[in-house]
Formats: sequence, structure tokens, C-alpha cells
Amino acid sequence: MKVNFYKNENGREPFSDWINNLDKTLRAKVQVKIAKLENNNYSDCSILKGTDGVKEARIHTASGLRIYFTEENNQIIILLAGGDKDTQKKDIQLAQEYWQDYKQRRF
Repeated sequence: MKVNFYKNENGREPFSDWINNLDKTLRAKVQVKIAKLENNNYSDCSILKGTDGVKEARIHTASGLRIYFTEENNQIIILLAGGDKDTQKKDIQLAQEYWQDYKQRRF
């Protein structure tokens, strides 16, 4: 699978903004999780109800990191800069908004 990053209409990549603000150790853990997704390893991932296919991948850290993504045409689209357990509700809402924006602008 190929990983693509969601870009808003201004060309900004929320995921890149988020990962670039993590410390080196956490960034490495996120990169390992992405590599697993690329290789169809979906351990500790779940489809979020009521989100039109947005999935959450958990990364076991003290803060409980999460990344949000969806699949389309054998690609993984990273939707959100990610977050942790404390920001989960807000992050899921943003992921849904990004997914809807992506679908609207692609047609």
C-alpha cells in the first residue's frame, strides 16, 4: 500500500505538522506504525463508528498516540495530524472533516 498525506485546499498537511512537532522517539514510533500499515499490518486499528470509514491506529505510549486514516483505491490516506488519548474526541471530528473535504475536492 502507498501512504498519501491529506492536504487541505491551501496545501497544508495536518499530519506532517503534527508529526514534526513530536520528539524524536515518538516520531519514530509513529513511523513504525505507518510502515506496518503500508505492509497491511492492521494490528491495533479499528474502524470508527459513524465516520464513513475513518480508522484509528493506536500506538502504545504513555500518552496513547493515535493516527487517523482511511483507505481508498489501495492507498492509505493519512487524514489527521494525529493526537493522543486526551484529544481523541476532537481529533476524530477533525479526521471526519478532512475525509469529507478530501472526497468533495477530488471530484
